[in-house]
Amino acid sequence: MARGKRRDAGTGGVYQRKTDGYWVGSVELGWENRKRRRKIVVGKTKADAVEKLKAVRKQLDATGTISTNIPTLEKWLDTWLDDIAANRNRPKTITANRSLITEHITPHLGHHKLDKLQPAHILAWHKTLRAKKAARGGGTLAESTVLRIHAVLSRALDDARRIYGLPGNPAKLVDRPGKGKAEVDFLDGEQAAIVLERVIDDPLGSRWAFALLTGQRQGECLGLRWSHVDLDNGVADIAWQLQRLGYRHGCTDDNGEPCGRRFAGNCPDRVLDVTKPDFEYTELNGALCLTRPKAAVHIIPLVPSLVHKLKERKERVTPGVHDLVWTRDGHRPIDLRADYDAWITLLDACGLPRVRLHSARHTCATTLLSLGVRENLIMQLVGHSTVAAARAYQHADVRAARAAAIKLGRALGVEPAELTTIE
Repeated sequence: MARGKRRDAGTGGVYQRKTDGYWVGSVELGWENRKRRRKIVVGKTKADAVEKLKAVRKQLDATGTISTNIPTLEKWLDTWLDDIAANRNRPKTITANRSLITEHITPHLGHHKLDKLQPAHILAWHKTLRAKKAARGGGTLAESTVLRIHAVLSRALDDARRIYGLPGNPAKLVDRPGKGKAEVDFLDGEQAAIVLERVIDDPLGSRWAFALLTGQRQGECLGLRWSHVDLDNGVADIAWQLQRLGYRHGCTDDNGEPCGRRFAGNCPDRVLDVTKPDFEYTELNGALCLTRPKAAVHIIPLVPSLVHKLKERKERVTPGVHDLVWTRDGHRPIDLRADYDAWITLLDACGLPRVRLHSARHTCATTLLSLGVRENLIMQLVGHSTVAAARAYQHADVRAARAAAIKLGRALGVEPAELTTIE
């Protein structure tokens, strides 16, 4: 009896298991390290097994490879944070993403293997997130927060797809959460003028004046150094920002045994969670560090009234070891939380609503826009641009930016009506 034609290598086949009656399909993947590799699929019926086998063959044709050692989502996210995202993102982003993953992703989806995670799982997870109570302020998680968590998962699954040759990203096969309604609270021009009037004799009044008159972020204000302020020419170089970086466990570096503490900040051998190779930072006090600003390093003009306030401060205060313009106890950096609390205390004293400290930036930009200042000058002044302009261009355009800043000063009641210049 003639033997039938042998099946071509790599085409796979199906058979029924005698033990439980399930149908099994397999595709040969060749040899690796002297071990034969094959992909196995299982179905309740022969048709199920054949469909799964077709999907495997399609994936093999599209990617050229299939991993047979697929990790769970939880294990992959650990690897992704430490080996991929850490080389791509800033430390603050890694710390924030690690928190989102630990709190919102792995408890619900972490047990699924990457190749078993389905769009239906993602949809059910979205529903769970929307019902979760927010950590602060009560209520449920904001839709924008749900979107942010979803985006972290989607980025991690994109990298998993490339590395493991997966057919797709299930997070992209469902509708993304919406951004939600953005409610921006900020001080208007009259309210900002009340704040500036209130702090006119305050030893730290120049700190709040700097925020409202330049629109710089909190960290950029607190990270300003005297060596980057040119009071003679009325400009400041926003080259650094103050940030509180996260910690990671350092207890396994030498003896290989973890300390057992849940939070890395409590580890006796804790180290700053900085793994991005090109990340620039300078340690000041504990986790408080100077890092490069979010926007490109930029030069901003200072209105004459602000220059005057800074000169007064420099005459009264001896620069500390870190050369910071604003400090506590004469030399230590101001903690960001303490700075925020001081802002809220100031607003209460002025009888104004409690708006975010970041709203000072919005106040500056909105007031400039209402005064007819060109958007490119507003971007230069407050540092919205993500493109690093040449220093020569910044110096050449600083006159126009200064004129815009003086308009802002007049609107907030700290500059005289006539044009003021710095000699």
